[in-house]
Amino acid sequence: MKAFVQMEHLACTLDQLRLMGGGIQNLSRAPMIKEVLKGERNSLIPFSLCAETMEEAATLLGRSDFGILVAKKRLELGYGHEIIAFAQSCRTLEDALRGITNSLRVRTKGMSYRLEVYGDTAGVLRVTPPEFAGRYPQASLAWAMTVINTFRRITGNLWSPDLFTLVGKRLDNVPNIERQLGCRLQFNAEMEGLFFDARHLAIVLPAWDNLLNGLLKEYLESKYHADDHDFVGTVTAQIGACLASGRCDIGYVSAQLGLKPRTFQLRLKDHGTTFSQLLGKARFELAETLLKQSDISMTEIAERLGYRELSAFSRAFKMAYGVTPSAWRT
Repeated sequence: MKAFVQMEHLACTLDQLRLMGGGIQNLSRAPMIKEVLKGERNSLIPFSLCAETMEEAATLLGRSDFGILVAKKRLELGYGHEIIAFAQSCRTLEDALRGITNSLRVRTKGMSYRLEVYGDTAGVLRVTPPEFAGRYPQASLAWAMTVINTFRRITGNLWSPDLFTLVGKRLDNVPNIERQLGCRLQFNAEMEGLFFDARHLAIVLPAWDNLLNGLLKEYLESKYHADDHDFVGTVTAQIGACLASGRCDIGYVSAQLGLKPRTFQLRLKDHGTTFSQLLGKARFELAETLLKQSDISMTEIAERLGYRELSAFSRAFKMAYGVTPSAWRT
């Protein structure tokens, strides 16, 4: 499953690398990066290229906090200014968080963002395709710092997370990273997210403006849906992210895209496909990825693909490939 981000993520990474004495010529994928930079700044590029560049830059510079520095550079350059303006116009922190997790789909594909509440604790979560889990801690730090700085700004420093969980292994110089983020770090977690006191969701934002909020929400929605020529690709990427998060029914996927199920189905029909067809294709792509990882059992694979029974997964796989999952794996 592929994931994409806007090219400005890569541009900001390279700007920060240059500021710290490095350059494209120091990177192993320099020819590809130079070719990608010829495109529009808001064009979509593979997430893996941007994330791998960030990791390599961090290693070259010996800075385990490089992703945090990139996030600060993004905000300095006005990255996502329209989304920040929208968040500022919301009435409460919860409204702003839910609005931003929806609007992030304008800038990324193949990744899922959501706000969840677990009793007294709330969390802003980011789910990447399973093959990327834990591989790119610098991209994770950049995302976390961007969210933290944005919501510190719009709440007048009334909000700050208590904990940031990463799926990957422990980084160097953790105290420095925790100081910059303003929260504790937890590594080797099951999910990536920023967690905080759920009571903070009720914070009333100082600059909220109902009229402006409506206008900005309409603008962001039109900006997203204007990319209708790639609607099937967008849906496919979202299905992949939802499969990775453990929930992928039509109601949930359509909600992640800001559409009602009926409207969602009609738009897919206009593009000559159905949700079931796209879900089946995404399931088999993810199945291939998981089957190549020999430490994952067949039962777990079936569960992660949304099948209630292993037998149902085996039948569907054999119909598509002509062999059972076990035979395909060997």
